[in-house]
Amino acid sequence: MKITEILNLKWNYQMTENLMELLFDKSKRLEVFERYLATNPDLTQDCFLAEFQENFAERSNLKQDYTPSSICQILAHLCPTAQSVLDVCCGTGALTIAKWSFNPNATFYLEEYSKEAIAILLFNLSVRGINAEVRNCDVLTGETFATYKLTKNGQFSDIEKVALDWTNLKVDCVISNPPYSLIWQPKDDVRFNGYPLPPKSKADYAFVLHGLYHLKDTGTASYILPHGVLFRGNAEGKIRQSLIDNNHLDAVIGLPNKLFLATDIPVAILNFKKSRDRQNVLMMNADDLFEKAKNNNVMNETHIKTVIQAINERKFIDKLANIITPQDIKSNGYNLNLPRYVDKSEPAVIPNFLQEAKELLEITQSLDKSTQTLLQMMNGLQLNGTTQEVLEFEEAKKILAQALAPRQIKTAVIKKLQNLTPANYQDMLFDESELAELDSLMTAKKKQIEILQNMKQFFMAKMFA
Repeated sequence: MKITEILNLKWNYQMTENLMELLFDKSKRLEVFERYLATNPDLTQDCFLAEFQENFAERSNLKQDYTPSSICQILAHLCPTAQSVLDVCCGTGALTIAKWSFNPNATFYLEEYSKEAIAILLFNLSVRGINAEVRNCDVLTGETFATYKLTKNGQFSDIEKVALDWTNLKVDCVISNPPYSLIWQPKDDVRFNGYPLPPKSKADYAFVLHGLYHLKDTGTASYILPHGVLFRGNAEGKIRQSLIDNNHLDAVIGLPNKLFLATDIPVAILNFKKSRDRQNVLMMNADDLFEKAKNNNVMNETHIKTVIQAINERKFIDKLANIITPQDIKSNGYNLNLPRYVDKSEPAVIPNFLQEAKELLEITQSLDKSTQTLLQMMNGLQLNGTTQEVLEFEEAKKILAQALAPRQIKTAVIKKLQNLTPANYQDMLFDESELAELDSLMTAKKKQIEILQNMKQFFMAKMFA
């Protein structure tokens, strides 16, 4: 059921103002909640995500791409237990809802820029009875537009507009799907101490450092980010190197492309821990774990379970996961591009040499027989036409007889093939010039076939003229 239908609205542009007014009228709020729950929604995920993405998301300016359920489920498993959770750039709350389904008694802290998203976010939090603090703010600059506190009261949460102080906020878990490669104005800030400022053209690592600043020393931070953060250089490369040298990077999980409704961009989950005993990183490339839907790709339950199981097992899995050391990363110049660490290539199929030789002989003998039949047929053909056409046709027959006459091809490559034995074949591998000669021979054979096809067309035209 669409949220506009639940609120009895006629036009989508009325949604934000009317919903905010309704949420602060307890009697109306309870009435709408009961109507919503009567539709039997799945409270473990954001049921309004697709509608909001379609009607209200600002893709061009704010780069809002709301998180699919499959990614939410994976992220929720990266920090299974937490008493306090910070959701950076939370949108309408999809990541928080997935996390809440594992930790219903946790307190959630949420930050979001869009006031349209805030309205649905407050609805989603309150109808589930979640304890939360919400900032309608610019995460990068710290500018705050409005703040709200939600307190569980029976089945639902009461909502009040109050001042919040997060100066000393430290949480067990940070989750985030921030705007990808957002342009911003870099400015020194306590959150970025010890790291270069992320570049103006790409704020990805600014969001990461913001979350790590609010993370407890024993906490876990999980970010959904574009692949560029894995390999881009300059300031981003230095930040990435520092995070790795400080042993904060715990896992990189590449996901399929086209999972989002509004963009085809492939993303990766980067998992950070401030205090780690282990000195390795889980690298996973799950880009082929999807099924095609109408307009995008979808990770089904089997795909999700495969990824979660690999996270839990944390071991080498052929063509899916690898455990690498800091030295592995350093030797690759701190480049985290997944194909460097997870090999998905298939081994080359080596043809059966004996079988190929037999087939080549069979084809050659068949071709020789067909060629002789063609020559005999050609000798009996007469062309009706002008004197010049008849002369040219007779000359062509003679040339064709020479071209198709049996002969042995005595190239160096052929001689080498003929001289191969079990004892010497390793010493007689082709060099580059011989391979080029073999390519030339194959090209000539392809050209012969093309010419024969042209001759066939000539006879067909004459037969049915």
